[in-house]
Amino acid sequence: MKNKNILIIVMFVLFASFVTCDARNGTNIDEISPESDSISDPVFTPDGGELDSGSTVTISSPTDGTMIYYTTDGTSNPVGDGSANTEAKYTNPILINSDTVIKAIAVNTEMTKKSSVVERSFTVKPIVVKKPNAPTNINFRKDETNPNTTVEVSWAESKIDGEHDAPTEYIVCYKKGSGASVSITDNPHKEFENTKSIISTLQEDTIYTFAVFGKNSAGNSEALVGKYKNFIPPSNPSFNPDGESFEDYNKTIKIITDPCVSTFYTFDGSDPEVPNLENGAFARPNEPTKLYQNPIRAGDVSNNNYCPDNCLCIIKAISAKICNDDGSILKSDIVESKSFDFSFGC
Repeated sequence: MKNKNILIIVMFVLFASFVTCDARNGTNIDEISPESDSISDPVFTPDGGELDSGSTVTISSPTDGTMIYYTTDGTSNPVGDGSANTEAKYTNPILINSDTVIKAIAVNTEMTKKSSVVERSFTVKPIVVKKPNAPTNINFRKDETNPNTTVEVSWAESKIDGEHDAPTEYIVCYKKGSGASVSITDNPHKEFENTKSIISTLQEDTIYTFAVFGKNSAGNSEALVGKYKNFIPPSNPSFNPDGESFEDYNKTIKIITDPCVSTFYTFDGSDPEVPNLENGAFARPNEPTKLYQNPIRAGDVSNNNYCPDNCLCIIKAISAKICNDDGSILKSDIVESKSFDFSFGC
């Protein structure tokens, strides 16, 4: 019994000494928690789900002093020491452009402790392509190389807004006629440049209806419509001979013109006038304008083809033609001859 009491006394003394020692150090043993044996799991932001293409995902660890390793192939787990070919050390947000499964693990700097592997799946929202707007401001310009049969068509780009996306290409289509309805299958030509196309093999003196469509994977825009009159004015008339002194009545003056045009001329120095149309043809011209039909004979008084000014005169001429498509009158320039001397007949 005596020995038992002595043992109790010794244990009490030792315990009191231990408490006194810790009290000197300012720490109470009851306040000490055991060191954690684990690292918190990585945290994803956002925490999985559907994202817009081009979004980013961040990964963080609630435990200070840790590193994060991750994989994006969807199958292999990160080891946490950089030894796996498929894993990478997390340093920057991860870009998401396609459906992706990310697996991540957090490790301490000594690589002696690891978190669990955390997996999150991310899907990219499907891109909904919208039809383009119609282009605007159609313009036409004759091609310098082949002005009678070729035209350059240009337009302004389609506008992008909340209801319409940009076109990936433009299609230029056309038909004969001023009131033609043009679809995207009518003589389709793709753009020559971004907003320009060269159309050839057009017929002279013909009206064409053009339509420009914007196109992308969602479909075609409404048509930008424009009318183009491929009207070719007559060539300027010329004279043969061009100025001369005549010695007899058998000499003639020819006015050279294009086929199928009408030419009008004067002798008195005034400008010839192209008459109006009657029943789809030129009316009889008013004096002093005359219709050229046959070579002009020198001093032909009977047809009034003589010079009123002391038998010296200058001929002025203009050519004109009627466009069958819309009845337009196309005119050349007024051309003036050199002086003719009819003095022998005066």
